[in-house]
Amino acid sequence: MYNALAKYAEENNLIVKDKNTFICPSTEHDLAYLGNYIYKYLTRLDWFPENVKEWTWFSDKEEKLNTNLVKICKKYKVGLYA
Repeated sequence: MYNALAKYAEENNLIVKDKNTFICPSTEHDLAYLGNYIYKYLTRLDWFPENVKEWTWFSDKEEKLNTNLVKICKKYKVGLYA
């Protein structure tokens, strides 16, 4: 499972810090890379929603922007969270 996550992260130009942390490379395309990773890959994997209890998008700018992506995906019926 962790190998698959790392593989998809690298395919989307993300930096694999450790098995639980993926970082954008600080380019103008960061949001697109991250969006692709989340919405094109992760939310559509059969095993991903079943194995994720907490999934947080951290913001460096404001703590209030730290978002639980599981709740967001369920709310907007994204991928297998539909």
